[in-house]
Amino acid sequence: LPVVAPQAELQGDGDGDAFEEVEYGGGRGEEVPPEIADRMLGRMVGFAALPLVTGFLFFPLFWYLKVIQDIDVPTWLVYIVTGFFFGGSLLGISYGALSTSPVPGRAGSLLGVEEFKRNSGAIMGKRR
Repeated sequence: LPVVAPQAELQGDGDGDAFEEVEYGGGRGEEVPPEIADRMLGRMVGFAALPLVTGFLFFPLFWYLKVIQDIDVPTWLVYIVTGFFFGGSLLGISYGALSTSPVPGRAGSLLGVEEFKRNSGAIMGKRR
């Protein structure tokens, strides 16, 4: 897939709202530079790890409440709570990919809010 980068980053016009396709590799846009792929992987792991670990930590907590404290924890509550956190982990993977700056040499912000807006806008524009 072609990587979409803001024109302002490539041409320095200061606008920041315009996009252009940047194709890497063989001209078909199939290759993403390793720098961007590594940055994307790091962001995906970072945004997905906390909800995933939290979801796994609820299993021993529910076991402790049920076996040690003798509190009857409904099974549906276990499913809902862990499903919520595992779903959050899935969203973290998606957000990590979309919040990555597609411009080589530019890491972007810590949370990547601006990059997410730009990248999701570019994707939604292409689907129309």
